[in-house]
Amino acid sequence: MIIRTARRLRFSSANEIRRLAAPQISTTTLIRRLRAKGIRSRIAAKKVLIKKDQMKKRVKWAKEHINWSPEMWSKVIFSDESTFCTDWSGQQRVWRKKNERYSPENILKIPQNTKKVSVWGCFCATGVGELYRIDGELTSAQYETEVIKKCVPQSAQTLFMNTEWIFQQDNAPVHKSDSITEYLSEHFNVLEWPAMSPDLNPIENIWGYIKRRVAQKNPKDEDELFNAIKEEWACLNVGRQNIKKNDARMSKKKKKARVQKKKKKRKGINVQQIN
Repeated sequence: MIIRTARRLRFSSANEIRRLAAPQISTTTLIRRLRAKGIRSRIAAKKVLIKKDQMKKRVKWAKEHINWSPEMWSKVIFSDESTFCTDWSGQQRVWRKKNERYSPENILKIPQNTKKVSVWGCFCATGVGELYRIDGELTSAQYETEVIKKCVPQSAQTLFMNTEWIFQQDNAPVHKSDSITEYLSEHFNVLEWPAMSPDLNPIENIWGYIKRRVAQKNPKDEDELFNAIKEEWACLNVGRQNIKKNDARMSKKKKKARVQKKKKKRKGINVQQIN
């Protein structure tokens, strides 16, 4: 009964499974029995498994860029799209066996009645760039007109002024039309990117952070959702500016302390080392 319930309600909590299948035992006992059958609570997959040739290309890419310095990476504008939902609840867990991660029944699906907003954004080592709300389903035409020809240049101007920069995008079909490819080759220095590699893109950490923050605001519709996303996106630059100001203040204080220490030493006063 316990195993059947866990397989039927694989996205439920251990307490819920215990309540329905075996209320007479403790949750700890239930988890122990499931584990004895090789069933554990694991983070649910959201994407399909990558292929072997894609794995090889990822390794090749990593080897080609292993010697890039922090200065080189700081020139990269990382970009990507992300979809936000009104009822996003973080990492969903699923009861499954070890080798069942990508079984269709174990892959997380977004409920049909969920309100969704898709956005495109970019950032680099010095801060975030433009945030663009995608109109409906993203097409190559929309991506080229609104993102490539507007948002990216505006972001580059804000983030780099007139210095050199590199543009990163993934290999989504809407990014790879002939006209986009031609435009990029003529106007941008583009970082080659391996297929199926969102985990290599640091912007995923930003999307995850914003999703957690937005979920706390409990937006009810698409407009509330997008406004919450915009607020959190803007806060990233404000937060970075505050860190820079604080670093500058600390640097000034340390410099002043070193000067005072030298003056006291000249007077023959023994002072404690200032950390």
